[in-house]
Amino acid sequence: MSDPRSVVSTFLEALSHNDVDAMRRVLGAYIQHNPNAPTGPEFILGIQPTLKEAGFSFQLHRIFVDGPFVVTHITFSNAVALGADVVVVFDIWKVIDGRIDEHWDCIEPLTGDSTQQSTRTNGPTEVVDHHGTETNKRIVRDFVSTVLTDGNSDRLHEYVLEGLQHHHNRGFDGPWGSIEKTHSNARRNTLHRVLGEGNFVLTQSEGYVDSQPYALYDLFRLENGKIAEHWDVRQEIPATPANDNGMF
Repeated sequence: MSDPRSVVSTFLEALSHNDVDAMRRVLGAYIQHNPNAPTGPEFILGIQPTLKEAGFSFQLHRIFVDGPFVVTHITFSNAVALGADVVVVFDIWKVIDGRIDEHWDCIEPLTGDSTQQSTRTNGPTEVVDHHGTETNKRIVRDFVSTVLTDGNSDRLHEYVLEGLQHHHNRGFDGPWGSIEKTHSNARRNTLHRVLGEGNFVLTQSEGYVDSQPYALYDLFRLENGKIAEHWDVRQEIPATPANDNGMF
């Protein structure tokens, strides 16, 4: 059975080289949850000429596996077909029998100066602490529920170190700043998935940003049982999506 990580890596390389035949070999049903794309493989295969003409490219920052799910953290450039010239993306790929069967993502334009852009994605990339995967997932699940959903900012110290935030223009004052600002501006109402490998854990949440419905993806890096680093991407949920599968 193919390693899910290698299947997704093969697809991404084929995508960057506009190799439609190689992409087709690793695409299964490709049930699509991106609200701006029809479901099935034909759409992503069909936009390859547009991507090629634009000079589309990507930088893979992080990749990890949880069962059949592969999580990637990517910057796509020359990606107007995906919503902006440069976008930062979290993808969740479900690999079944060596093919990508289902796909979720959250896409946000990368704005600001070069220093700010780098902070959206930089930091450690190596997956370590494999024996701590389930514990780290539990810690993150509790943190999102207790602090980001219920707003118990007085318990922040139970979960986080003085780590680094990697989101741009979120109104934070310091490394973690005031968690009340996160809770009031971006409320996570429903936690749909917690996926992790070792020291990295991704959460896929549904909620609101300034009263508008949003998908909210948060990536956490843990050290010694506490959150040391945080990256995020958020995308508005459209009223009329291109498919009926929902973003979650």
